Amino acid sequence: MDRIIWENIGKLAADLVVLVHACWVMFLLCGALVAGQRAWVQGLHLAGLGLNAGMDLVGFECPLTVLERTLRLRFDPYGWYAGSFLQQYLGTSLGLTLPVELLRWLGVGLLVGTWALYRSRARAVAGLGGNARGVADCPVTTAKNAIPPDGGRLESD
Repeated sequence: MDRIIWENIGKLAADLVVLVHACWVMFLLCGALVAGQRAWVQGLHLAGLGLNAGMDLVGFECPLTVLERTLRLRFDPYGWYAGSFLQQYLGTSLGLTLPVELLRWLGVGLLVGTWALYRSRARAVAGLGGNARGVADCPVTTAKNAIPPDGGRLESD
């Protein structure tokens, strides 16, 4: 009887890891929608995307995937799977085979695209136009309207 209880607790724990993992993936995919102008959410979102892209590029598996598969292997051997979380749950749901390389470069692209989005939002809020140097769109300073180094004071005799 104890064995059955522990198996059910282990299966439930694995399912809980799947739920947490799915929420994390949704945050990574849709975090820009909820971040708005909140810098701390943007920072968390970019850090998560960076961590994901970094792990993908060096070939590390997500710790949540490893934890879930370990629990499945221990408590539900028939529920164990090889591959990544997205390959298992998204690929299987859609009936697709998702290559690891595709997922890797989609993660990097999502990081770069989100960083560019946050940067353009920040520039728009700061009032900086589309100028690549970060200079606000304003009349060009010429010799005629330039302020001299002395602050514009006139020298008197």
